[in-house]
Amino acid sequence: MRRESGQPEPGATRASVTRSSTRRESGQSEPSAPRASVERHPARPTSTRSSARRDPGQSQLPLSLRPPAPPAAAALLAQAKRGLDHAANERDPAERFIGAYLAALRGAAAVLAVHGRPRRGRGRPASGWVLLDAVAPELREWSAFFAANSETRAAAEAGITGRVTADSAAGLLQATAQFLELVRRVVHGLPISGEAHVA
Repeated sequence: MRRESGQPEPGATRASVTRSSTRRESGQSEPSAPRASVERHPARPTSTRSSARRDPGQSQLPLSLRPPAPPAAAALLAQAKRGLDHAANERDPAERFIGAYLAALRGAAAVLAVHGRPRRGRGRPASGWVLLDAVAPELREWSAFFAANSETRAAAEAGITGRVTADSAAGLLQATAQFLELVRRVVHGLPISGEAHVA
């Protein structure tokens, strides 16, 4: 009589409940995957930006790091500067001239310590200015300038001081100071193009 009255059988009721719960469970699990994927993807660039903010030192790094100056070149440059200071305090123009020239020669040696001496065949030893011209063409004008004063320096060292005047000594002191500034830039890896002209 219960079947004729339209009441469902107990087994059918349990089956329908099971199917509906299965549909609800399947309906809940299907949209959860895209929501989880959407939440994961934008989280990656967000964490990257936050870590970049926490490390401000990264944006302050220089574009290029220069290596330290070669110790031998730095030592020669320091000797050249001391020699120039000593020459500037000399009262005798000839001594000022000689001291300025030797300071410039030590500066040339500092440049050679940076670039290395060029290989030369057997023969007469080349002067420091010839070697400087070979390894640093940008300093060619300075090499020629000091080479032109080498005979006057040699004569002054030999006691022949008639070529040296107060003005020529002062001019060589000033030129040596400018030259050593260019040498300093070479030793520390700084560009000197366009600034290597004798004043």
